Amino acid sequence: MWKTIVELAKSLFNFGRTLQQNKSDIKELQREVRQLSTAVQLCVREIEHLRKTEALERENIRLQLENELLKKLPPGK
Repeated sequence: MWKTIVELAKSLFNFGRTLQQNKSDIKELQREVRQLSTAVQLCVREIEHLRKTEALERENIRLQLENELLKKLPPGK
């Protein structure tokens, strides 16, 4: 009977230690997830900015090309 009680006490102690380690691991993982989430948000903003910049650059090139073509038209047309 004492052996069973000692074994149960050891198991309870080990469960408590495991629980504390799991809680610590969870906090660390939550911190990492927050950091990754922030990094992803920054990447999304950068991609959106690049898309807008590239769209403006394409429009600028299109307008320059159109301007050059218009310059080559004969006068009066």
